[in-house]
Amino acid sequence: MTRGRWGGCYYPVDGAKDTFRLVASWTNKATGKRMQQAKYFHGTESEAKRAAGDFMQKCTSEIMVNASKVTFAQFATSYEQGKADSGSLKPATIESEGYIVRLLCEQIGRMKLYDITTNDLQRMFHEVRQSGKLSDSTIRKMYRKANEVFRSAIARRIITFNPMADLKPPKVPTPDRESLTHEVFNRLKAALDEQEDTSPIYIGIRILAATGMRRGEVLGLNWKDVDLNSRTITVSKSVSTKNEVQTPKTKGSNRVIDIDDDTVFHLKNWKEAQQDFFNRLQVTQTQQTPVLSTTTATRYDYHNFGHRASDFFKQYDIVKESGKPYTLHELRHTHATFLLSSGMNIVEVSARLGHKDVSTTLRNYAHALPGGGRALADTFGEIMKHGFSA
Repeated sequence: MTRGRWGGCYYPVDGAKDTFRLVASWTNKATGKRMQQAKYFHGTESEAKRAAGDFMQKCTSEIMVNASKVTFAQFATSYEQGKADSGSLKPATIESEGYIVRLLCEQIGRMKLYDITTNDLQRMFHEVRQSGKLSDSTIRKMYRKANEVFRSAIARRIITFNPMADLKPPKVPTPDRESLTHEVFNRLKAALDEQEDTSPIYIGIRILAATGMRRGEVLGLNWKDVDLNSRTITVSKSVSTKNEVQTPKTKGSNRVIDIDDDTVFHLKNWKEAQQDFFNRLQVTQTQQTPVLSTTTATRYDYHNFGHRASDFFKQYDIVKESGKPYTLHELRHTHATFLLSSGMNIVEVSARLGHKDVSTTLRNYAHALPGGGRALADTFGEIMKHGFSA
């Protein structure tokens, strides 16, 4: 193989004098796919070298013309498919990002990528917000995805300017999560004790409150993940909102959690109760059996578990001052807040929660740390008054 100008290649054809095969290879900037065209050329080698370069330039210039005709929907769909094919994304992520792309395509899908302006996008987002059909959180995701798509188009040299560059996404208010008050928490404990570990709902709520685990992580537990002798729970998988068992949210989410004696006691009771029930069904309880199982010995549904837990909270008055029941995630919030306000080490609490890093814990729970402005002021006030000790 010999390379000509502009990246075109030419190959001598065996047995054919002064005959060469010209090959042009490039990446289609509209789709991200690798392309190749070839043709035969008759002439000297120096002529073939020039011809290979000219052939390459002709092919790529035609692609640039075609690229300028690509619609937003064509490019964005191809871009998302490429990400999905990479194998680096979880199915739930592919589904959620695909949904955002579909929302964008409903608005600007037919427009030529090359022709979309900042004014077009500003008007589009204004109309979407005015319609009231989508939350600020979803609209913010649309901003981010549109920006991502246009940046990719720039990288592939389809466009030279990102029309999203000067647009700011709407601010999304921080979720108004509340920790259970001491009174409500005691009411929850009494309600759970009353049930005597007779249901996956009760034991699931107990695990959530005692460990600070996420709902999907608890639903993903099999008995092999629960070591009642060592008093630990190993988190290595999670159930998504689509009821798919997948890897946990972050690398830090893979962890081993110590559990207390009371939780061990109730887990033992539940394991025995589950086994007795399975015996009547002639089903064998194994290490692979889900801890939270249904009456058919299958893993409990993500949403059904949430609905049943909400009913339980309403029944036993596990509600906020507004009258709304607490959420399952607020059990996690309560667990973290109580530990930190009790003076527990924030690094250890962060690891227990499975946060990506301590900064996540600080961002969400700084208010729960003991001390505060008065303690800081008094501490440095002593230094200002007496100076540093020698």
